[in-house]
Amino acid sequence: MDDGGIKSKSSKGVFINVYGLEKREQEFLCQILRRKFELQAKVVRDGQYFRIYISGHSYDALVALLDSYILPSMRYKIPAPRKEAARKKSSKEISTGEKEDP
Repeated sequence: MDDGGIKSKSSKGVFINVYGLEKREQEFLCQILRRKFELQAKVVRDGQYFRIYISGHSYDALVALLDSYILPSMRYKIPAPRKEAARKKSSKEISTGEKEDP
């Protein structure tokens, strides 16, 4: 479960290292990720190779898709939800006085 990683803690963009696939195969996989799961995915250069980048805007959707498949021992590798989502939740709590169920 370790062939990729996040771009940074602030952006939450995700890299998937699929160096064994040719660029055209990675582009095809990105098409599937965009069409089937509505993820913002594209192929990016990594030195002389290519890998898949999933935008931080798709991070929460990606985690929701993968969550049930993540091994408990690897759960620490998944950062908390994007700051923007947490901000929206806390501002709703402030304005309504209600807390949402987790």
